[in-house]
Amino acid sequence: MTNKTILFTLLFFCSNLFAQPEVVFNDLGQKINYQQADVFISTPPLLEWIASKSSTLELDVDTEGHEKEFDFQTNDNPTLPDPVLQTDMGTRQFKTLTVNFDGQYGTAPPPDPTGAAGPNHYVQAVNRTFCVYSKTGVPYTPEIDFTTFFPMDSGYNNSGDPIVMYDRHADRYFLSFLQLYPNKLFIAISQTNDPTGSYYIYGFTFTDFPDFPKFSVWWDGYYFTSNIPGPNDQSTAVVERSKMLIGDPTAQLITMSVPGWNWMALPSDADGPLPPAYSPCYLFHILDDQVAGDQDMIVVSDFFVNWNQPQYSVILPSDSIAVAPFTVNYSQAYETVLQPNNELISALPHMPCIRAQHLRFYDHNSVILTQTIMADAGNSAVRWYELRDQNDGNWELHQQGTFNPDNSDRWFSSAAMDDQGNICLAYSYCDGPNGVFPGIRYTGRLASDPLNQMTFEEKICVEGLSSQENLNRYGDYSHMALDQNGKTFWFTGEYIGPNGDQRTRIFSTQIIDWYELGIDEVDVEMIINYHNDIIQIQLEQLGNDMVYVDLIDIQGKIILTEQAVPVQNSLNHQMITPSLPAGIYFIRVGNPNFQEVKRILIE
Repeated sequence: MTNKTILFTLLFFCSNLFAQPEVVFNDLGQKINYQQADVFISTPPLLEWIASKSSTLELDVDTEGHEKEFDFQTNDNPTLPDPVLQTDMGTRQFKTLTVNFDGQYGTAPPPDPTGAAGPNHYVQAVNRTFCVYSKTGVPYTPEIDFTTFFPMDSGYNNSGDPIVMYDRHADRYFLSFLQLYPNKLFIAISQTNDPTGSYYIYGFTFTDFPDFPKFSVWWDGYYFTSNIPGPNDQSTAVVERSKMLIGDPTAQLITMSVPGWNWMALPSDADGPLPPAYSPCYLFHILDDQVAGDQDMIVVSDFFVNWNQPQYSVILPSDSIAVAPFTVNYSQAYETVLQPNNELISALPHMPCIRAQHLRFYDHNSVILTQTIMADAGNSAVRWYELRDQNDGNWELHQQGTFNPDNSDRWFSSAAMDDQGNICLAYSYCDGPNGVFPGIRYTGRLASDPLNQMTFEEKICVEGLSSQENLNRYGDYSHMALDQNGKTFWFTGEYIGPNGDQRTRIFSTQIIDWYELGIDEVDVEMIINYHNDIIQIQLEQLGNDMVYVDLIDIQGKIILTEQAVPVQNSLNHQMITPSLPAGIYFIRVGNPNFQEVKRILIE
């Protein structure tokens, strides 16, 4: 089959075949734009698809500005001491990193590294390429140019800001990429859990450029926010997950604005069990008092989407949570990090860092957030938060901290929590006055540790080897993802190699509750078998406390709950189920102190 035949057979994109964008206002006066995809392609396997196309584009400069003028007040007081400042280093020790290797360098600065792990692969994207790796760091593909992978329109295609996610609930990979002139968002969904296989590709057109998008997985959609200012814009959006997963070309995009916001929020991103069906997607917006007024705070909004009648979609303010005072340095170009060569690089301190990870436990839900602030000593530091709700959507601050043990610069952080409530936090690191070049470091805490503290000793992932020269853009973000096993953290971020080269690094590690017991490796593996409407569940090393056993569908609905008591630290439980339609389900075993979640496919 020739390349032309492949393209003619598989390419299905024409704006005349799709519904035109519609604009309505809901009862609150919020502007709603909704439309179907104007690009849809079902591709052959990845390498065959790429081989059938050719790229003539030469793109080597990322000119996205991520700039916005602030009309802020001046009631921020940088002389106030930070009440949650952590100035001492933790003493707990990490296990040795499972993997630690160089990722792609990127073809356009800054690299914008992002990545996620599925059952057998890790996928990393940078500006403007992506690559599929084994979980030991062996590349399964070459570096693939997004402008070749996606059907970019002719014209000026300065594109970037990739995002990679692994949708553990559907067992699929998600890749996104932007095009400028015309303004388009492209999304690819893998058709299986093999990211080297076939994809469904969707394209959506925007009136304004949806700069700096930050995506999340939720039960009813892939939500995202972007940096489009204005009262009636498209800054908050969602695409129709259920249709995209099955390759339905009528998948919709709904975009809305959040009145009164001065900068982008983060949508809640579901790890572990999905949130209960019909839960709104929670949007978290960290507001500096220079923008918000009298109080530094986290504002929570609820995004309710109605796919059948988009005009009834709505974003409602939910909670305003006061946090410890912090200061953000709004210097010109946000240049706040001093390198050994005395040149400054940008930490984008006003931006929320990827991602708002959402974890569902038995007696609460947790969300992890991080940002870059100005520490009392004037350097950049990481502020982190854990918010909780009691399964009721009313969010409260559970703990917070500013990690600044030595007054060095730490920025572009990303954090995640595992299924046991332990947190791993990684970030860029530089100590210009003492000759330490921009690199990557990490720390963490156990769920049982005292609140507001990172209790693990900071470790080096990779040291920088030189300073970046004649360019202030750095990052522009990093990405911590949780493996589908619920235990392993995967991080990718930027560091500076020799001769000022912008490089990226990928590492994985675990923090385990059994650390205190001196056990090097504990594998709590749940074994599930399904036959004739009976689910057999086996789980070892549980302890002897009573546990709940839940059967949950792919939309987060609990179908069945039972109680069980382990015998000699082992669980052997039968769950007799109603006749279940074919599809993806989850078994969750746990109690307020423990949980293990495993996906099950019923055919």
